[in-house]
Amino acid sequence: MKLKNILVILVMFIIFTFSNLGYVKAEDNNFIRLYICGNKDFGIIESYNAKENVYEGVMPKLYKKLEESTGLNLEYKLDISSKDEEIKNRQVDLVTLVNDESYPEIIDKIKVFSLDKGENIYIGFTNIVDNVTMDTIKYAINHLSNDEREYILFSTLNKEMNDMKYKYDYYIIFSILFMMVFFLIIYIRLIKKRIIKIKSTDEITMYSNYKNFMKKYSLFITESNRQNYCLIDMGVDLSNVKKIYGYDVLEEILKSVATVLDENINDGEMFCRRTSSSFILLMECISELYLEERLVILAERIKNNITKYAFNISYGVYYLRTYDNDLKKASIYAMSARLKSEENGKLYTLCTKEEIENIEKEIFLEKNIIDDIKKGRVEYRTDSYGNVHAIIGKVSFDADKLVENLDAFVNVIIKSKPSTVKGQYLKSVSVASTMGPGIKIDLNSFDI
Repeated sequence: MKLKNILVILVMFIIFTFSNLGYVKAEDNNFIRLYICGNKDFGIIESYNAKENVYEGVMPKLYKKLEESTGLNLEYKLDISSKDEEIKNRQVDLVTLVNDESYPEIIDKIKVFSLDKGENIYIGFTNIVDNVTMDTIKYAINHLSNDEREYILFSTLNKEMNDMKYKYDYYIIFSILFMMVFFLIIYIRLIKKRIIKIKSTDEITMYSNYKNFMKKYSLFITESNRQNYCLIDMGVDLSNVKKIYGYDVLEEILKSVATVLDENINDGEMFCRRTSSSFILLMECISELYLEERLVILAERIKNNITKYAFNISYGVYYLRTYDNDLKKASIYAMSARLKSEENGKLYTLCTKEEIENIEKEIFLEKNIIDDIKKGRVEYRTDSYGNVHAIIGKVSFDADKLVENLDAFVNVIIKSKPSTVKGQYLKSVSVASTMGPGIKIDLNSFDI
């Protein structure tokens, strides 16, 4: 046999022998169990999940890779709480080290990762690891390619980032929902505020209406400060304007009057439109001379602001008394004084004690008439034509009271219908002042 052939056979024998030894070694390594001491709180690099009872992060993935390449069985030590105790008591073979961590029991270490912040991650070997196992692990680490290292490192980082992203997504969704609820509450409050404003605002002047005026009076004007105020009924004679120019111009003038009033009243004073041609003002009254001066200036400014149309202004003044809780009655006093001003061609008239007594009598009479009508005690007379005549009030009564009285009177007449009468009992209804023309009322407006 030639020397060349002998050398080929010898080389093949050596290769076969060493390959079998490697196989046996790897197979034997499966029975070698090495315990790892990890860092229980090192973020995404290495941390202990107490709920799952496992270590998670970059290093557990690296150890898994080393198991596959070396055939060793690498497990984290979980039954000892202190890292120092695990190393000192020779309970572990491998230790995850960060930067310059050192222990007397660590006889060697190898760097596995370099992080951006200058941190280096090592695997340390304790003095209970034999040299062959140590070399096997070092060999496996040194032969890890850059791609494998990056995959181990960044796949974990990406997973953590995704988990954080999902977590932040929940935070974002929660924040958006919170903001939506917050703005919804604000919107509802604004709507509610707008509704309240609409209810308390005069639809023509866009300032406080009579109802809101009454409410503010009861809240802010008390017995302690009531005597410092007077109630003024201001009449603006716009009858000619309404006839000539119509309601649009009338409303425009009322808005302008309200604007001038708003600009000229002091803090703590207030006003509102009462009818289509009158306003109520609550003003401070230091003295009659001071009040007269203010009323004159106010009338001049209103007329100067509205120069295109001619109209007259008159005031009725009523000094509030301590016991004037009922603003409605006080406004009647002021209105009565204003009517006196219009009759006498004066700018303003004070409501006197005698006028107050007369009004009290009328109010008493009005109340008695209403009570009598409601109780069925109605005085009326008939004529030969089948007409029924009755007094339902005085011209000075409020329109609402007159309507109430008329309705009560008609109901009394209807209830007194004899059972023998057939067909339509009530033919027509008319109202008139003394010696005034009759005005027909629609029968459908009554509950017949």
